[in-house]
Amino acid sequence: MSVFRAQQPATIRCLFVQENGFCRIQCNAYNGLGFIRYELHRSTQKNGPYSIVYTQTLSTAISYTDSGCDAQIRPYYYVLKTLHGSSLNPGILTSDTLQTLFVSAAYAVAQPALKISYNPLSPKTIPTAFSTYTIERAFPLGTYSVLAKTPFNYYFDTLSICRDSIGYRVWLKDSLGCLSLSNRIKVQANDTKDPEQPEIDSITVLPNGHTLLTWKLPADQDVKAYQIQYRNTAGINIPLQTLTGRYNLRYEWINQKADSQSVALFVGAVDSCGRNSTINYATKTIFLQGQLHACNSELQLNWTPYTPLNAADQIVYRVYAREPGQAWVSVIQTTLQQIIISDFDATVSKQFLVRAFSRLTQKSSSSNAYLYKAMSFPQVPLAFVTIDDQDDGYFNISYTHATHPRVQFVELSYSRDHQKWERLELRSATLGTMQSLRMVKIEHHEPLWFKLRLLDSCFQNLSTPCILKSNWLNTRIENQFPLTALLQWNRLTDDTLSTVKSILFRLNPNSQIWDTLRFETTQQALDNPDSLSTITGEISYRVLSTIENLNSSTAVFSNRSYIQPESYFFIPNAFNPNGFNRIWRPVPYFIPLNQYQVQVFDRSGIVIFETKNLNEGWDGGNWASGQYTYRITFKNAKNKAFTHFGTLTLLR
Repeated sequence: MSVFRAQQPATIRCLFVQENGFCRIQCNAYNGLGFIRYELHRSTQKNGPYSIVYTQTLSTAISYTDSGCDAQIRPYYYVLKTLHGSSLNPGILTSDTLQTLFVSAAYAVAQPALKISYNPLSPKTIPTAFSTYTIERAFPLGTYSVLAKTPFNYYFDTLSICRDSIGYRVWLKDSLGCLSLSNRIKVQANDTKDPEQPEIDSITVLPNGHTLLTWKLPADQDVKAYQIQYRNTAGINIPLQTLTGRYNLRYEWINQKADSQSVALFVGAVDSCGRNSTINYATKTIFLQGQLHACNSELQLNWTPYTPLNAADQIVYRVYAREPGQAWVSVIQTTLQQIIISDFDATVSKQFLVRAFSRLTQKSSSSNAYLYKAMSFPQVPLAFVTIDDQDDGYFNISYTHATHPRVQFVELSYSRDHQKWERLELRSATLGTMQSLRMVKIEHHEPLWFKLRLLDSCFQNLSTPCILKSNWLNTRIENQFPLTALLQWNRLTDDTLSTVKSILFRLNPNSQIWDTLRFETTQQALDNPDSLSTITGEISYRVLSTIENLNSSTAVFSNRSYIQPESYFFIPNAFNPNGFNRIWRPVPYFIPLNQYQVQVFDRSGIVIFETKNLNEGWDGGNWASGQYTYRITFKNAKNKAFTHFGTLTLLR
């Protein structure tokens, strides 16, 4: 029984072109039966004719250097034939035809670069050959370094050399360890193209107000410097600075104009020949500014548009806000260049920032940080305030405040519970002089709260509101004899730390002038008004309470409160005209002057003495000792009539 084994031809693996133009050919060995010899054929044309350049009768692998060629100036084709079987009629196994790697270079028309072109070893895929070609460049000549690796049979070299000689070669590795190497070429480099325009990453405003312009590393190797330009106020593009080095990809302009306007900053590339690229003149910073509409509590933010590098790109703006020193917080996203923030608190400083995002490239650029400074309310103090309860339901309120041009209105409100306020008056402010308000009549039997505010033209508060309580005085009779009146009143504020001084007043019925009784630091006092007992049947009181601090003073007059004590008498029951008590006179307490009469009768009922004068008494006349009858008629302070009878004894 025989075993059939397929005949495998020997194949060419590598073609290595030496510097002298000779070609070293490496082939694998034949692994079949009946080996006779190898024949290596060569031609300058793919389709021949071919001639034998080497034979080998050993079946081992071939490594042969062909000195009869000059593969530096043209490519050569090689094919290996394996003869086997009968020597009289041998069989022939033919390998694939391989071509030496041959490199050429030419300036590309469609792309401004040097195109390196080379052929494949074989139109068929060589199983053991790698698929990646390595391109090496010699600059200076004689020193090769890897330029690129590519699966293609061409490469565009963006020259970084202005005018000089450059060498190129290409090689391809085989997995079995051999190497195919091309011819070497020398090219006279002449960089005739302008460098490519730098691709802008972003133009952004830094927190310190500087402008930062960044761009991508260009594919063009021949970039030696970058020229920075800016646009002045006249619209002229002015060279600003030249940055040397291909990897110098950012420029920070320390001019802080980006805080006050949009800054136009540009970059262009410069190659080793001194040629300049085109420049994108659309790169400008986003300038953000704001305007407060105080009367509407709105802050309007506007910013200049960010121009995308690609006209088809869409820019989305994100607005951020923060209080100084805090973290940024996203507020809104929009495609417009304006937003309005409603219900804006003008008393709090805030910073705002706008960032433009490219939907195509996902790149971003930041605007200047706009700082809204909190509206400086002057807190104009109310220097002096008086509230005078007129005891007729009206109040007189006087005030004065510091001069400030923003003060336009004075608002007066009142409340019964310190919660719900009702405006009583809104008047134009007159600065620097004492002003008075007489309010509409308010029915009240308890203290009221009053609030004074100074407002600007938007009716914004410009002062710490002056909130005071009216001084409500209550009086009652604590004791009838001796008469004692209890006076109680409220504090002017809920501030328990402040000291309130109060002055008690009692109406003098003779002069109708309020007499000062004494000072108090509490909210109650006792009074013994016996000195008025023979003058009037009604006793009136008022309290003036004051609060003073460094900036203002407050005086609040209470309502008029009174007591009506019950009328009564002290009546002597005997007197001696010749002794110590020479006159008999009842002593009335709290009886009106015109409502009093005293009569004395003898035993027969005849009136022997009569008077309507509270201070006049009976001296006994010529009447003998004994008992007599008297009658006292009067009306009290409530106009109620009374009659009192009694007896008295006259002693001689």
